[in-house]
Amino acid sequence: MESFPFQYRVTKKESGHREMPMSFDELKFVHIMSGEGRWNINGEVFSVERDDVLIFSRGDLRYLEEVVSAEPLVMEQVIFLPITVYPAEGCVALFFEKERASLLPKNNEYHTRILEDFASIRKEIERELPYRNEWIANRITSMVISTARLLGLEKKSPAVTGRAQYATVCKAISYLHEHLEGDLSRETIAAALYVSPSHLSRIFKEYTGVTLQEYIVRCRVEHAVTLIRSGKRPIDAAFESGFGSTSGFYRAFSAVTGKKPKEI
Repeated sequence: MESFPFQYRVTKKESGHREMPMSFDELKFVHIMSGEGRWNINGEVFSVERDDVLIFSRGDLRYLEEVVSAEPLVMEQVIFLPITVYPAEGCVALFFEKERASLLPKNNEYHTRILEDFASIRKEIERELPYRNEWIANRITSMVISTARLLGLEKKSPAVTGRAQYATVCKAISYLHEHLEGDLSRETIAAALYVSPSHLSRIFKEYTGVTLQEYIVRCRVEHAVTLIRSGKRPIDAAFESGFGSTSGFYRAFSAVTGKKPKEI
């Protein structure tokens, strides 16, 4: 399942699997469902086993050194943007600290709650219920708050960066969700928020990791998917989601979902 601004996926790596070092910009929770392995995160090696939880941050150099168990290493991952857990922006600070835990301590109430949130998200993925995305976003927020409490973040700085800029980005996202069928040019959104277009573009990319236009396209495609699954014809779903042409809709749909509308 792929959603926005978060994703959920399960991966399986066979015994002996190794990876090359890579740097990523995404925030991620990883739950080890079975198997054992060694993760290298910013040069520090962590041995992981069943029910371990790792947190990855923007800019981490991370890779799986090796799967050391005879059985495959199975991991479920929740990948998200900082904006997903608004308004708990202070809790997101833990993902941007230079000195922070990558492997969460086990055998405590907060670790247990994080595992429960993983299970809740997994269950939601299996069902097609209304407000599924909202439910999952709430579970991610719960995971971040539990992690912040577990690591004692309340004793540290309460914000990632400027609250005013973060609030502007949140307002921009609310605005575009309310006006998906209308004009969502950078200039229109900026005018509605009383900021300059260039300032909006800069802070939006800074806080979400994607450009404003990329976010709009993904939101429109996601809305179109919901409409198609409810029985709408793809062409009607396209225009009701704000696409100005069928060709643009099909290109965007394929780029975001990897599928054609009729395959949804």
